[in-house]
Amino acid sequence: MTNTTLTNQNPELTKNYIIQLLEQLTIDYQNTKSERQAIAHQSSTSEDEFTLLE
Repeated sequence: MTNTTLTNQNPELTKNYIIQLLEQLTIDYQNTKSERQAIAHQSSTSEDEFTLLE
């Protein structure tokens, strides 16, 4: 049975996996705050925080 089949058969596993990914992305985002501020400072004169979309 493939991973896709298992995921389709158990939506709760998919939900838990998405929750884990979101938690890790949140931690990574918080840990890169100082880096984003430094990039924003270098790229513009404003004090706005650098976002991932930029």
